[in-house]
Amino acid sequence: MRYHVLESPRKYEDDITISYLKENEIFGEVGFMVKSLVSHVSVIADTDCEVYQFEKDLLELLFLRNPEIKARFYQFLCTILGQRLKTTE
Repeated sequence: MRYHVLESPRKYEDDITISYLKENEIFGEVGFMVKSLVSHVSVIADTDCEVYQFEKDLLELLFLRNPEIKARFYQFLCTILGQRLKTTE
């Protein structure tokens, strides 16, 4: 499975692929950390796939009930972002 992360939200002839995602990779995680961020990218799968979406409101409710899960979740996101920064250098 491979996914294209495109620069614009719709498929145009001049779209630029800015990243490729593989199975078990995540996208959209920055939106959990930057509340004012509005995404201007599209993600297009090359093949059939399953995509899971986390509803932010439901996650916040879970975090209120269990702060340890919140800490581990954000630690995971920071690890992912750190790995991405390392690979783009």
